[in-house]
Amino acid sequence: MDTDGNTLLNAAIGAIATTVLTWVPLSPIAGGLLAGYLQGTDPEDGAIVGGLSGLFASVPSILILLVVLVFLPLAPDAAVGFSIAVLVVLAIVAVLVYWVALGAIGGLLGSHLRTEIG
Repeated sequence: MDTDGNTLLNAAIGAIATTVLTWVPLSPIAGGLLAGYLQGTDPEDGAIVGGLSGLFASVPSILILLVVLVFLPLAPDAAVGFSIAVLVVLAIVAVLVYWVALGAIGGLLGSHLRTEIG
């Protein structure tokens, strides 16, 4: 199977690798590295596919945080609910930055590795 240049397929493969390796610290780098390696030798394409890989892999974490937002109307006080909502939104931003940025770094490294190894 030729995966050169198939961005969405490579990003999905990298996201699956990231999800399987979630127990490993900095696992989005590994998934992004795989996606970037499969994408080809262009560093920009590698970073893009790695970032997409991290975005796809972040979906379960984002969904869990969104479930917390759904139950906020049950908070006993409006101030408590608002505070939790702000924290959850900040956590969503942090999760996205972590997964996407590390995936992009891994994708960049993967495309560089592909250039060096062939």
